[in-house]
Amino acid sequence: MTARTMIDIEALLRWTMQTEFAHAVARPGGLFAAEASVARLAKRGRSKDGTAKLDMIAGLGCIPQESVPFSAHCHPDAEAVYGRASRMLGRADLAVIVECARNGSRPDWRPDIKPFGVRFEVKDSVGGDPRAVVRYDSRRRMAYCRVEFYDRSREIAAFRDRYLRWWDAMTALAASLDDSDLKRWSVIRPAADREPWLSQT
Repeated sequence: MTARTMIDIEALLRWTMQTEFAHAVARPGGLFAAEASVARLAKRGRSKDGTAKLDMIAGLGCIPQESVPFSAHCHPDAEAVYGRASRMLGRADLAVIVECARNGSRPDWRPDIKPFGVRFEVKDSVGGDPRAVVRYDSRRRMAYCRVEFYDRSREIAAFRDRYLRWWDAMTALAASLDDSDLKRWSVIRPAADREPWLSQT
């Protein structure tokens, strides 16, 4: 028996989407059953030129690219991974893991944004650096700056919830794939932190 290569689920998904294009592969006669199920389409025959198939795939949120070689086949492991994800995940969760795998990215959890803070009314100085706008009372005896308190905690929570759903979806997918499903790979849970913001300084 050929030894399997250990791989974490995030890397496996990137291989599935970037190398094998499992999300965009069509077979003679129509879409993958998993893709048809996600799109809620009845399985029907399709012309061999691939036009109808690409149109259907585009409806799933995928963008066919002319620079990408299109093949009617992909590695059985890639088909198994994408097929399992399509069957077990909801449409929103499937969409986010496909998007991130295709782009080689992770969901933005807004590490550069503070949930609370104060904004000063500013203007550009001669040197180009912003400076606070200083105002005076009618007798110019007192100077003050206008400030605005802001709360972006809900916005940040929404982005972090999307990140958590991405991580949880990958973890569930990894747990569902065993050696009987894959020939080349032995999949493990994500290497990414589940809550990276907890270690943020």
